[in-house]
Amino acid sequence: MINHEKEKETLINDIYSMSQEIEEKTQQMTKLKEEIEALTASVDANKDSLLALMKEDNDVELHGDDLVAHYFQKNEFSYGDEKALLAKLQELKLSQYIKVVTKTTTSIDKNVLKKDLKTKEDLKESLKDFVGDRVTEYVVVTTEENHQKMLEHIAGK
Repeated sequence: MINHEKEKETLINDIYSMSQEIEEKTQQMTKLKEEIEALTASVDANKDSLLALMKEDNDVELHGDDLVAHYFQKNEFSYGDEKALLAKLQELKLSQYIKVVTKTTTSIDKNVLKKDLKTKEDLKESLKDFVGDRVTEYVVVTTEENHQKMLEHIAGK
């Protein structure tokens, strides 16, 4: 009969050692998550400050040390009472903004509607009681190279 005492002792030591390592890594991970949360909060606060300064000075783009800060503004639409909006679209016979998902379900085609709400003032006015419009402003800080790629991507839309 083979004596497994040495093998068992090695396994016990390995299990304990690896369990300790898991505990250490878990603690490190928790600490890193906390650090990431703190950094994210600082980045967000700094972006808010930069956004406010850029708006105050009417800056759209700032360059420095191979970095670029770019101010963006975009309209976003929110849909309050979707059933009422759907009824209004049906009443106005604006079927291009309505999609039938199944034979029994009718819903708003939000992509098409959102696109046209940006450009058609008469449509926006006729649906003003059902559709909210808000402006989102934000700043992106990136390298000169990535900034150029971003502008090319935006121009390509």
